[in-house]
Amino acid sequence: MLNFTRSKQIFLLVFFAMVGSSQAFSVVHIIFNDWVMWPIMALSVIAFAVILERLMVVFLEKRKIKPSKFMDEFLAKVGEDGKGKDAAVAWGVELCEKKGGILSALLLAAFHKYKDGKEKNMHAGELKEWMTKSVEQRAGVELM
Repeated sequence: MLNFTRSKQIFLLVFFAMVGSSQAFSVVHIIFNDWVMWPIMALSVIAFAVILERLMVVFLEKRKIKPSKFMDEFLAKVGEDGKGKDAAVAWGVELCEKKGGILSALLLAAFHKYKDGKEKNMHAGELKEWMTKSVEQRAGVELM
């Protein structure tokens, strides 16, 4: 007779009740006596964990900023004459702080540098270079 601990006995009792005694006995025999099943079960658990993680990434990415949609809305807010830059930047900062993610962090770095550059009355070429360096530094932090 096999010696089982109390928890194993409860597990077997519930398992027999759910599946049926003939099927459950063969599964229990495989689980407790065949060493080959242990790596297969471990890999099954790992595969299940990977699948769950990927599903979480897919569903969480739907909440992040979509680059093409963001650019379309941002350019619409700027306008053809470029008069709405400050309002578009304020909208972009608000959206990025709300959404989060790597792209949001990079855009926030550029937006903050834009605001600082406007306050310092920088020329467009200097401002562009300054914003580019800021985004590159932030990308190095985010991707490492």
